[in-house]
Amino acid sequence: MSIHLFEIVSPTGRDLGGLIDRIGRTGKDRRWRPIFNQEVTLLETRRDPTTGFRFLDFVKRREVGPGKIRVNSDIEPFNFARGETFGEETAAIWDEARGWLAVQFNQHGVRAGSIANYFNSYDHDPASDWILTAKLDERAWRELARRPNVKAATLRFEATDRVNSAMRESGIALGSALGRIGGTSGAANVEVTFTMGHTRRFLDRDVGELFKSLVRTFGQDDGLRSVRLTARGDDDHEDKAIDLLHQRIKGAVATRELEVEALRFTLNSRWRALERIMNGWIAEHE
Repeated sequence: MSIHLFEIVSPTGRDLGGLIDRIGRTGKDRRWRPIFNQEVTLLETRRDPTTGFRFLDFVKRREVGPGKIRVNSDIEPFNFARGETFGEETAAIWDEARGWLAVQFNQHGVRAGSIANYFNSYDHDPASDWILTAKLDERAWRELARRPNVKAATLRFEATDRVNSAMRESGIALGSALGRIGGTSGAANVEVTFTMGHTRRFLDRDVGELFKSLVRTFGQDDGLRSVRLTARGDDDHEDKAIDLLHQRIKGAVATRELEVEALRFTLNSRWRALERIMNGWIAEHE
C-alpha cells in the first residue's frame, strides 16, 4: 500500500478541524458530494487528542467493479440490492499541528485532489479554498533552489482534463500553451523538451516555475510521467539533472502487515499503517 504526503492549507487560515467536526455530525446519507462527476463522502472520522491526528476514511461510489471468482474458476457477479454499489475506500491522516495529510493511494478510490475538492464543496470560497500540495524532499528542494538557472527541461504527461486545466490556469504563458496542446491535439500523451541554443545561456525561469508547480499538485498517478530539469547555480559551471517526481515524499507498507476481514483490508489496520509512516516523517523533520 502506497502512502503519499501532502500539505493542506487555506490562504485565509480557515478551520479544517471545525469543518471535519461538522461533517462528522452530519448524517452519513447527507455527506455525499459530486466531485469530478463521481459521488464522494467522508464516511469515518476520529481524533486522537494526544497527537492531534485526525483519522479519516473517504469513500467513492464505484458503479462498475470486479466479479466474484469461485473455487472451480467460474466467475459470477456480486448481488447488490437496489441503490447499492461498490465502495472504494481511501484512508488518510491529517496532522492538525503541521497541516500535513498522509493519504493512502487507491487506484480506484478517492485521490488527494478530490479530498481538497470535497472539503471545498462544503464552503466554496475562491479566495480561501483549501489547497493541497505534495510535500517534497527538502534537501532536494534546497539543491534546486541553489540552481535556479535551467539549461534543459523535459515534461511528459498524459493529457487528462485535470492536468490540461491546471496548466491553462497556471498564470504562465507556457503552461497555457501546453494545456491547449494537450486538450486539443487528441494525443493521449504529450512530451516536450526544452534546450538552449548557443545564443542564450538559460531557459526562461517560467519553465522551472511551471514544472515545480505541476509536481506540487500532481504525481505519476495523476498523469505526470516525467518532470526533469537540468540546472546550475549562479557561481558554478556544473549542470545537475533533477527528477522532480522522485522528490515527492512517499512511503509504502507491505500488504501482509494489514489485517484482512471479509476479504477487505480493515480500516483500523490501514489507519495504523498511515500513523506509523506519518510518525516516521515527523521524526525526520524534527
